[in-house]
Amino acid sequence: MRLRSVVALPLLSLACGGGSPSPASPDSANGSKKDSIGALAASQGGLSSVGSFGGGGNATHGYSTAAPSSLRLEEVDAQNPINLDGVVGEWPARYRAEGGGGASLSAAMLYDTSKIYVGVELSKLPKNAVTLVLAFPGNGGTFTTYEVALKPGKPGESSGDVRFASGTKRGSEITGASIIEAPNGDGLSFEAVIPWTAFSEARTTRVGLRGGLKWSEGSANAATGPLDAASPSKMPSLPTEPELSLIEGLLGPKNLPDRPTYELYADITGDPQKERVALYGKVLTIVGHGYRSGREFFFRDLGTEVLSLELRDVTGDNRADLILRRRSGDVVSREWVDILALDKSEEPRSVFTHEVVVAKGQDKVLNSLRIAPKSIELVAESSSTWDPNAYKEAPSRDSDPILLPWGAVKSQTFEFDGTSFTKTNEVAQKPTGPAAAAVAVKTPESVAPLSPKEIATPKETTTKSGDNGTLIFERFKKERSLESAPVRKDVQVHVAEDPRPERVVLIGKDLVVFGPGFLGGASYAYISLDQFGDGSSVELTTRDLTGDGAAELIVRGNATLSKTPELTEANLMIAYSVGAQGIKRIFTIETARTQKGKRAQGLVQFIPAPSGKTFDIDVRPGKVEGWTEKTYPWDQAAPGSGPYEPLLLPWGNPNKLRYTWNGSAFALVK
Repeated sequence: MRLRSVVALPLLSLACGGGSPSPASPDSANGSKKDSIGALAASQGGLSSVGSFGGGGNATHGYSTAAPSSLRLEEVDAQNPINLDGVVGEWPARYRAEGGGGASLSAAMLYDTSKIYVGVELSKLPKNAVTLVLAFPGNGGTFTTYEVALKPGKPGESSGDVRFASGTKRGSEITGASIIEAPNGDGLSFEAVIPWTAFSEARTTRVGLRGGLKWSEGSANAATGPLDAASPSKMPSLPTEPELSLIEGLLGPKNLPDRPTYELYADITGDPQKERVALYGKVLTIVGHGYRSGREFFFRDLGTEVLSLELRDVTGDNRADLILRRRSGDVVSREWVDILALDKSEEPRSVFTHEVVVAKGQDKVLNSLRIAPKSIELVAESSSTWDPNAYKEAPSRDSDPILLPWGAVKSQTFEFDGTSFTKTNEVAQKPTGPAAAAVAVKTPESVAPLSPKEIATPKETTTKSGDNGTLIFERFKKERSLESAPVRKDVQVHVAEDPRPERVVLIGKDLVVFGPGFLGGASYAYISLDQFGDGSSVELTTRDLTGDGAAELIVRGNATLSKTPELTEANLMIAYSVGAQGIKRIFTIETARTQKGKRAQGLVQFIPAPSGKTFDIDVRPGKVEGWTEKTYPWDQAAPGSGPYEPLLLPWGNPNKLRYTWNGSAFALVK
């Protein structure tokens, strides 16, 4: 076993949007300078990290000297192998189990890729075998349990044996197993070796184990915990090395629950070994011997209630993906489904997010999802109990918004394109709700379609008072209580649906879109830019980045990361696309960070893509004032590792990034 030292790599996360939570994340896991950025991440809504452990140990053995509070399976230190002579002096500190009748048992367990090692000290010479109880987990709370009799011989007289003590193989010697004993005062010590191949489940599962050791001599007995093979779920856990890192580096320091809310096992990396995906409260974790070679664990504070967690192959690569159904909100609750798949760095990335429930009291709007490998169908359910004329909820801003049963879209189909699920088909229906109802808005005059040249280069025009959107805008201001809020920008530009221009208004810290060809000319879509404080720092520009002839909305502003001990702000640039389903974020990046007169400025520019039809986003380091590489308090985050792309630093790696439009979002060019 190597001494574990956990290194947390927190990533900042800013919540943005109606359906998105504002989670309270745990602090970072150690006392390094990363603590400060971890605290910022916690305060801003999300923490995503990788913990790791490496070699170490004391000067004598390389094993931990602290007595463990429970039995565990520790990895053999290759630099300090076990000398199998029956004497356990060189073993790591052993867990001591006191029992009745003066019996006591001290034990430690180790393992390597092919074997399990058991070291035991007994307080008296045994007549009976010590029993190893070992349970391998399946899904749904099921276990496969084995009992193994470890029978030491008499030192200098007879040899011991290792046999199955239950099941169809009861009484059979275990091929490749051995046991060596040695006298130890009035008692005895022994070392046993059992090949993993004795347990068929061990070929794929070496995490989530439960069990321990028990021994009885007449009325005397001792055990490392409750070891009823008929109730394996009640037996103590027997954590292996990746899980010990998780316990010591995250669960213990963060005071998270001992038992997870959800616990599933599946291969998510593509090797024979299953990973353990577990949820502790709101913290999602991944551990396994095949996950990053068993050297690191993953955790992310989801910040919201998780209603369900499922593992199955959705992307068609023969690896399980994570399907989470989540909920947030009190008066109005929203539920959405996230599908996460591992990328090349083995970190889960969102490949699909869609809102499926909006509820308020007894009122509810529902969508159903039919998920198959590489294909997802979303259907607006007609069982909605919400009066369409009373529905005033804004579309979700951080996921595709729910389909309304009275709206113009009945269902949508999404196909996996190798990166994410993109919409490939849409079934229309006749609107029956507000979008189809007559409203007190002047019927717009017909507008001739724009020429291809005009479509390719949308132009902003100053809005004139008294146009057809006035009543919609007044209704929006009243519903959002923004009658006295400052209008920071008001432009007309084609952003969605038919070629007629929409009206885009930045008022207070809300961004609202409406127009004669948008949502039937009868409603609006908006987002609230809460991450930018009172909105006074927000700047809005428009530009066709995706080559579809409609402009995207480009927002820049300052977000407060921390007010104590010093005010720290991040300058963010966010690109939104607009469609019939609302306003959707397609790219976010940190472009600068400031603190008490010090500033790190990055360079972000739009450059023509090789196709000439879209733009790429080029990102490079800029200038840093007031900090040096040694005094800068944060590490440069990895690209794609959080909800927004990182600020690049002159001393960071990588020092150049490029993102290109893939049809649904701006993706990193590898």
